[in-house]
Amino acid sequence: MNMKDIWAMGGEEDCDSAEIVTDLNGETYSLWVERLPRCPFGRWVWSADVLEIVRDRSGKFAEHIRAVVLGFSLSANEARYQVEEAIRRMINGELKPV
Repeated sequence: MNMKDIWAMGGEEDCDSAEIVTDLNGETYSLWVERLPRCPFGRWVWSADVLEIVRDRSGKFAEHIRAVVLGFSLSANEARYQVEEAIRRMINGELKPV
């Protein structure tokens, strides 16, 4: 899985996102990083999400976004690295999704 140049912004903006499709199972992951606006330590939150089709309470099918990994970092670049590494580890079976 090549994640080079996947990020939309790639800099130190307040948020960034990417979408990847894994070679192993064809699963699409939406990656997201965002600066926490009022954090005194300048932390960033990161997440990898998948789109699922689920049946709601009325019996109808609906799209549902589910976070499979989630964490915090001290910089945008660290957040990007950590979410990419979490996806690699999850695909290799070293990390279980939440």
